[in-house]
Amino acid sequence: MSAETSGGRRRGSHRRVTGGTAPDQERALGGSVWGEATPPLGSDGMTAEQARESGHEVKVASKPVATIAAMPTGSTMSLHDALELMLVVSASNYADAVSTWAFGSRSAFVRATDAWLDRNGLGGITVVEPTGIDPRNTATAADLITLGALAMGNETIAQIVGMSTLAVPGFTGSNTNTLLGTDGVRGIKTGTLEGSNLLYSSLLDVGIGEPLTITGAVLGGQDRDNVNSDVRALLGSIRAGFHEVPLARRGEVYGSYT
Repeated sequence: MSAETSGGRRRGSHRRVTGGTAPDQERALGGSVWGEATPPLGSDGMTAEQARESGHEVKVASKPVATIAAMPTGSTMSLHDALELMLVVSASNYADAVSTWAFGSRSAFVRATDAWLDRNGLGGITVVEPTGIDPRNTATAADLITLGALAMGNETIAQIVGMSTLAVPGFTGSNTNTLLGTDGVRGIKTGTLEGSNLLYSSLLDVGIGEPLTITGAVLGGQDRDNVNSDVRALLGSIRAGFHEVPLARRGEVYGSYT
């Protein structure tokens, strides 16, 4: 089951989607360790201002739009840990570094992403760089929902986006998705650039039979609290629509024939 809600200011038919994993699973998820990758958003925990001075576009506003985690020069870590930093605390510099490690360059990543999106019929998604901080990265809600379902079909990704906190040695941080564990929500990814966005997956218990698998997207919300409220209201309305209907009672007469 899919769900789609939107609010706030609209900008055409597309909305920004924050970054994710490289699309070539055999290449990006098949490895075990990456390191010494290009750190264009800075090494040793570069600030947003320093990152902008290095040539990478970072918008500095009243609140940060890019999360930059420490990346000591020459350090290595498992790919799983790097994906945690990307997907749990939204570390944009790790998205950039891992995509460059996996594909060799940003331009190669974009070409591979375009091809993957085309193979999967996701023409409503445009990715121009891997970090998610460029407003030219856009997506329709419908294609985000399809992407979310594909992501949750990957055991590694599904496990990571459901983590409430980081389990990476030397790092601390909580999942930016504060709905985790509420109404069956088990992921997937927040996004904040212009407004607040959420691509989510819920295994919703409706009180009858097996839980429902629901993938939804809320785009352009006023803030995180409003987005969470919208999601909970939608999931609550779905749950309320399920109830048992007795088909017959013992001894009840429904008709006769002669």
